[in-house]
Amino acid sequence: MLKLIPVNKIKLVDIDEVNFDLIPRPANKKFSCQECFYWIGKKDGRLDQNAQKKKWFLRKNENYGSVGKLLYVGGEKLPIGFIQYGPIKEFDTAKLYYLKNGNLPKDGWCITCLMVDSKFRQQGLASEMVKKVLSELQKKGVKSVDAFPAVKTNSIDDTSAGTIQLWQKFGFRVIAEGSREVIMRKELNGRSKQKTSS
Repeated sequence: MLKLIPVNKIKLVDIDEVNFDLIPRPANKKFSCQECFYWIGKKDGRLDQNAQKKKWFLRKNENYGSVGKLLYVGGEKLPIGFIQYGPIKEFDTAKLYYLKNGNLPKDGWCITCLMVDSKFRQQGLASEMVKKVLSELQKKGVKSVDAFPAVKTNSIDDTSAGTIQLWQKFGFRVIAEGSREVIMRKELNGRSKQKTSS
Protein backbone atom coordinates (compact mmCIF):
# COMPACT_ATOMS: atom_id res chain seq x y z
CA MET A 1 0.00 0.00 0.00
CA LEU A 2 1.24 3.47 -0.94
CA LYS A 3 2.30 5.48 2.13
CA LEU A 4 2.24 9.13 1.10
CA ILE A 5 4.54 11.71 2.63
CA PRO A 6 2.56 14.82 3.67
CA VAL A 7 2.98 17.70 1.22
CA ASN A 8 4.18 20.00 4.02
CA LYS A 9 7.17 17.67 4.53
CA ILE A 10 8.22 17.96 0.86
CA LYS A 11 10.43 20.75 -0.45
CA LEU A 12 11.39 21.29 -4.09
CA VAL A 13 14.18 23.76 -4.85
CA ASP A 14 15.48 24.99 -8.18
CA ILE A 15 18.92 23.72 -9.11
CA ASP A 16 21.51 26.48 -9.20
CA GLU A 17 25.28 26.93 -9.10
CA VAL A 18 25.44 26.33 -5.34
CA ASN A 19 23.43 23.11 -5.15
CA PHE A 20 24.20 21.55 -8.56
CA ASP A 21 26.76 19.17 -7.00
CA LEU A 22 24.04 17.80 -4.68
CA ILE A 23 22.10 16.19 -7.56
CA PRO A 24 21.73 12.60 -6.29
CA ARG A 25 22.98 9.61 -8.26
CA PRO A 26 20.36 7.13 -9.48
CA ALA A 27 20.35 3.62 -7.96
CA ASN A 28 21.83 2.23 -11.18
CA LYS A 29 25.44 3.42 -11.01
CA LYS A 30 25.82 3.42 -14.79
CA PHE A 31 23.79 6.64 -14.76
CA SER A 32 25.09 9.97 -13.47
CA CYS A 33 22.66 12.86 -13.58
CA GLN A 34 25.48 15.36 -13.05
CA GLU A 35 27.22 14.26 -16.24
CA CYS A 36 24.46 13.13 -18.60
CA PHE A 37 23.14 15.45 -21.30
CA TYR A 38 20.28 13.01 -21.81
CA TRP A 39 21.32 9.76 -23.41
CA ILE A 40 24.74 10.97 -24.51
CA GLY A 41 27.52 13.04 -23.03
CA LYS A 42 29.06 16.02 -24.78
CA LYS A 43 32.77 15.41 -24.39
CA ASP A 44 34.75 18.13 -26.08
CA GLY A 45 38.16 17.56 -24.48
CA ARG A 46 38.13 20.92 -22.71
CA LEU A 47 35.90 20.21 -19.71
CA ASP A 48 35.07 17.15 -17.69
CA GLN A 49 31.49 15.91 -17.99
CA ASN A 50 30.41 17.24 -14.60
CA ALA A 51 31.78 20.75 -15.20
CA GLN A 52 30.33 20.86 -18.71
CA LYS A 53 26.88 19.76 -17.54
CA LYS A 54 26.94 22.36 -14.77
CA LYS A 55 27.82 25.10 -17.25
CA TRP A 56 25.06 23.91 -19.61
CA PHE A 57 22.53 23.77 -16.78
CA LEU A 58 23.27 27.29 -15.54
CA ARG A 59 23.09 28.71 -19.07
CA LYS A 60 19.67 27.08 -19.63
CA ASN A 61 18.47 28.42 -16.27
CA GLU A 62 19.35 31.92 -17.47
CA ASN A 63 17.47 31.39 -20.73
CA TYR A 64 14.35 29.65 -19.43
CA GLY A 65 14.17 29.97 -15.66
CA SER A 66 14.40 26.70 -13.76
CA VAL A 67 15.17 23.54 -15.79
CA GLY A 68 15.62 21.24 -12.81
CA LYS A 69 14.66 20.75 -9.19
CA LEU A 70 15.99 18.89 -6.17
CA LEU A 71 13.59 17.12 -3.82
CA TYR A 72 14.03 17.23 -0.04
CA VAL A 73 11.78 15.52 2.51
CA GLY A 74 11.39 15.87 6.25
CA GLY A 75 14.65 16.41 8.06
CA GLU A 76 16.88 15.04 5.28
CA LYS A 77 19.88 17.32 4.79
CA LEU A 78 20.60 16.05 1.27
CA PRO A 79 18.17 15.85 -1.66
CA ILE A 80 16.61 12.45 -2.28
CA GLY A 81 15.15 13.17 -5.73
CA PHE A 82 15.76 15.07 -8.94
CA ILE A 83 13.76 16.17 -11.97
CA GLN A 84 15.16 17.73 -15.16
CA TYR A 85 13.16 19.41 -17.92
CA GLY A 86 13.44 22.00 -20.64
CA PRO A 87 12.64 22.81 -24.26
CA ILE A 88 13.09 19.71 -26.43
CA LYS A 89 15.34 21.69 -28.77
CA GLU A 90 17.93 21.86 -25.96
CA PHE A 91 18.38 18.06 -25.86
CA ASP A 92 20.19 17.02 -29.03
CA THR A 93 19.63 13.28 -28.62
CA ALA A 94 15.94 13.72 -27.95
CA LYS A 95 15.67 15.77 -31.17
CA LEU A 96 17.20 12.85 -33.08
CA TYR A 97 14.64 10.52 -31.56
CA TYR A 98 11.83 12.54 -33.15
CA LEU A 99 13.35 12.09 -36.60
CA LYS A 100 12.71 8.36 -36.26
CA ASN A 101 9.61 8.32 -34.09
CA GLY A 102 7.49 11.44 -34.51
CA ASN A 103 7.32 15.11 -35.34
CA LEU A 104 9.24 17.49 -33.11
CA PRO A 105 6.63 19.82 -31.59
CA LYS A 106 7.23 23.52 -32.14
CA ASP A 107 8.16 25.09 -28.81
CA GLY A 108 7.52 21.78 -27.02
CA TRP A 109 9.11 21.01 -23.67
CA CYS A 110 10.04 17.67 -22.14
CA ILE A 111 10.80 16.08 -18.81
CA THR A 112 13.94 14.04 -19.42
CA CYS A 113 14.89 12.77 -15.98
CA LEU A 114 12.96 11.81 -12.88
CA MET A 115 14.46 9.89 -10.00
CA VAL A 116 13.80 9.23 -6.32
CA ASP A 117 16.20 7.49 -3.94
CA SER A 118 15.17 3.82 -3.62
CA LYS A 119 14.65 4.17 0.17
CA PHE A 120 11.97 6.82 -0.41
CA ARG A 121 9.93 5.25 -3.21
CA GLN A 122 6.23 4.33 -3.11
CA GLN A 123 5.46 7.50 -1.14
CA GLY A 124 4.12 9.70 -3.94
CA LEU A 125 7.30 11.77 -4.30
CA ALA A 126 7.82 11.33 -8.05
CA SER A 127 4.20 12.36 -8.54
CA GLU A 128 4.70 15.50 -6.45
CA MET A 129 7.70 16.51 -8.56
CA VAL A 130 5.79 15.97 -11.82
CA LYS A 131 2.76 17.85 -10.51
CA LYS A 132 4.89 20.85 -9.48
CA VAL A 133 6.76 21.00 -12.81
CA LEU A 134 3.59 20.68 -14.91
CA SER A 135 1.99 23.50 -12.94
CA GLU A 136 5.07 25.67 -13.39
CA LEU A 137 5.24 25.01 -17.13
CA GLN A 138 1.55 25.73 -17.58
CA LYS A 139 2.03 29.11 -15.88
CA LYS A 140 4.88 29.81 -18.31
CA GLY A 141 2.52 29.19 -21.22
CA VAL A 142 4.17 25.96 -22.37
CA LYS A 143 1.70 24.19 -24.68
CA SER A 144 2.94 20.59 -24.56
CA VAL A 145 5.24 18.44 -22.44
CA ASP A 146 6.77 15.15 -23.57
CA ALA A 147 8.35 12.30 -21.60
CA PHE A 148 10.38 9.33 -22.85
CA PRO A 149 9.87 6.28 -20.61
CA ALA A 150 11.36 2.93 -21.54
CA VAL A 151 9.05 0.38 -23.16
CA LYS A 152 10.21 -2.37 -20.81
CA THR A 153 12.58 -2.46 -17.86
CA ASN A 154 13.62 -5.22 -15.48
CA SER A 155 13.67 -2.73 -12.62
CA ILE A 156 12.73 0.90 -11.96
CA ASP A 157 16.46 1.36 -11.34
CA ASP A 158 17.10 0.74 -15.05
CA THR A 159 15.41 3.98 -16.09
CA SER A 160 15.81 7.58 -15.05
CA ALA A 161 12.79 8.72 -17.08
CA GLY A 162 9.86 7.37 -15.05
CA THR A 163 7.46 4.62 -16.11
CA ILE A 164 4.70 4.62 -18.71
CA GLN A 165 2.18 4.10 -15.89
CA LEU A 166 3.37 7.18 -14.01
CA TRP A 167 3.01 9.44 -17.03
CA GLN A 168 -0.42 7.97 -17.88
CA LYS A 169 -1.56 8.94 -14.39
CA PHE A 170 -0.97 12.59 -15.36
CA GLY A 171 -2.77 12.33 -18.69
CA PHE A 172 0.25 11.76 -20.93
CA ARG A 173 -0.59 9.71 -24.04
CA VAL A 174 1.68 7.64 -26.24
CA ILE A 175 2.16 9.51 -29.51
CA ALA A 176 5.02 7.43 -30.97
CA GLU A 177 6.63 4.10 -30.19
CA GLY A 178 10.26 3.16 -30.69
CA SER A 179 11.96 -0.13 -29.99
CA ARG A 180 13.27 1.01 -26.59
CA GLU A 181 11.37 4.15 -25.58
CA VAL A 182 8.00 5.70 -26.26
CA ILE A 183 7.23 9.38 -26.67
CA MET A 184 4.39 10.40 -24.39
CA ARG A 185 2.78 13.83 -24.51
CA LYS A 186 0.54 15.94 -22.35
CA GLU A 187 -1.09 18.99 -23.88
CA LEU A 188 -1.34 21.89 -21.46
CA ASN A 189 -3.71 24.87 -21.47
CA GLY A 190 -6.77 22.82 -22.36
CA ARG A 191 -5.44 21.38 -25.65
CA SER A 192 -5.91 17.74 -26.62
CA LYS A 193 -4.21 15.54 -29.17
CA GLN A 194 -4.93 12.18 -30.79
CA LYS A 195 -2.44 9.31 -30.66
CA THR A 196 -0.41 8.92 -33.84
CA SER A 197 1.67 5.99 -34.98
CA SER A 198 4.98 6.05 -36.72
